[in-house]
Amino acid sequence: MQKFRVLFREKVNQSFYVPAMMYPVFYFLTPKLMGTYIERVQYYRHFKIYISLGMTIFFYHWANCYVWPSKSFHEIVTQPEPNGKYVRSLLAHNLPRSWSMMSKDLHTQGFNFREMNEYSEKEVMPDVTNKFDNSWY
Repeated sequence: MQKFRVLFREKVNQSFYVPAMMYPVFYFLTPKLMGTYIERVQYYRHFKIYISLGMTIFFYHWANCYVWPSKSFHEIVTQPEPNGKYVRSLLAHNLPRSWSMMSKDLHTQGFNFREMNEYSEKEVMPDVTNKFDNSWY
């Protein structure tokens, strides 16, 4: 349980600090990116706020969608059977694309869990895809 608290605290800090650091950077870079026209004409000056806010939101979403290596997350995923199996099966079921990348990464590090796509004792390898399955409808 302590590992989940550490991971949660780490992610909350990242979610506050990344936008707080990136917004001033984008605010001062916006005139350079958009040209000096925004600075000269008075009624275009408020666009600097909107453009820098939009760039901050885009960067924040990009940073959250990318799989960053994290020591506390790695410790949670590589836990032994009862707790680790539950976390790995949840990741494999809910986030198949991210789990396929994590599974490949764990396999290169020498781990061999039953939930992994590269599990050596499986007879049939699962077909991991990100396509929508509309066979039920």
